Amino acid sequence: MRRRLAAAGLGSAIALAGVAAAEAWQRAHELGSMQVHFDPPGIKYVFTEGGEDRGRGWREDRVPPPKKPGVTRLVCLGDSVTFGVSVGARDTWCEAVRRGLGDAEAFNFGMNGYDAEQVATLLEARIAPWEPDVVVWGTYVNDVFPTYLLYGLETGDPVFVGTDVPEQARILPEPVALFLVRHSALYRRLQGAAYARSERERGPYAATPERYAAQVDRVADWSEANATPVVFLAIPPHVMADMTTCPAQFPVPALCEASGVQYQAIVGALRARGVTWVDGLTAFQASGRPHFHPERNLDPDHPNAAGHKVLGTAALPIVRTALGLPAVAPEPAPRWNPDAVNPDAAAPVGPGRNRDRAASGGASPAATGGPRGAPPGGEKPAVP
Repeated sequence: MRRRLAAAGLGSAIALAGVAAAEAWQRAHELGSMQVHFDPPGIKYVFTEGGEDRGRGWREDRVPPPKKPGVTRLVCLGDSVTFGVSVGARDTWCEAVRRGLGDAEAFNFGMNGYDAEQVATLLEARIAPWEPDVVVWGTYVNDVFPTYLLYGLETGDPVFVGTDVPEQARILPEPVALFLVRHSALYRRLQGAAYARSERERGPYAATPERYAAQVDRVADWSEANATPVVFLAIPPHVMADMTTCPAQFPVPALCEASGVQYQAIVGALRARGVTWVDGLTAFQASGRPHFHPERNLDPDHPNAAGHKVLGTAALPIVRTALGLPAVAPEPAPRWNPDAVNPDAAAPVGPGRNRDRAASGGASPAATGGPRGAPPGGEKPAVP
């Protein structure tokens, strides 16, 4: 009997040691330049040390520098469009706004893959100590979808980071599952696989407009509580600058129309709350260009430097008004020169389409996919 108990105890110890080793390995290789972060839960993930690019993005060890007298402090929030995938740090719309504010400094906390909940949580939990004079949220069309999955570079495994578990993907009761998601890298991998499988079999999770509107309310409430103006910059895919050519810019033409529906959902929520917002679609369409593809990447989501300048030029007078600054003559937005456009840039985008719904370090992550957390027939971006 004692031998059996000893053997059972030894077997249990070996099994526990194996689980602990697997957990440690999964944590070490989970996301590369990102790390999961559930304090508070809505942040979901942040950059690791050195993962950000020239100050862009959010790390938990960032400390606000002392404010300088007479210097306007601008904080920009958003996803990879705000971060500036495909452009340098100085070419983002955030920097374009800063340059138009005179003596000003800007902090670009855009994070690849961040959804509306993550932006609202970051704002509530981390931004007040930075004492911004104004905050601008670049809210992109797929902010209406929650981020549930990230994919790691080394393993390619889906990692679940959601703050809820859609019923169709649940392995365990939701409270138990969320506890394990926040404390176990192995379970995040298991739940991620279950979520990815449920989307392949049943289609993507259908987010409601009310979910996005609730995040707008959180941001607006923060603005009122902290007496700090927040400007919402509504951003569509840059290829919607010309709706006649827009469908051809997507691997699935219907995605152009779907993006329009998502943009209207965002605009509807902003109008309903009565916040100060900027219409990025009108700005793109007024430019005279059909699109703003990066030079080496046919990407319908992330604009090139000229596209960022269009967005910054549109946002600047609204931001100045929010700050109580006098109006100035706006810098002309770039106009389209057909002779300077890559003729291949009008071709349909292939399987490299980036819907931005997974985190990736650096300025130019490779990515494919569909709505946030829902890649249609493709793999999610790898995280370096």
